Amino acid sequence: MTRILEETIDSLRPADAVRVLDAVDGTLDALRQDALETGDTPEVRQILRRIDAYKGHLQRQRSVLDGTVAIEPNPDSAVADP
Repeated sequence: MTRILEETIDSLRPADAVRVLDAVDGTLDALRQDALETGDTPEVRQILRRIDAYKGHLQRQRSVLDGTVAIEPNPDSAVADP
């Protein structure tokens, strides 16, 4: 994880931090899939290792937050009763 992302996560409320981690994790999943589709080369394997390392760091950061987070509902996604 980059220093800027780590500092951002540290500055957020835990529930917001988890949302950001989830978004970054999803982006890394998409990039990993794109890399896999380009073929098997030493360069692609190196990129996959780096993506996996970033994902591992995200998971560790999420584990730190797991003890303090109760995911708050997003008020923008609430559905009104008919």
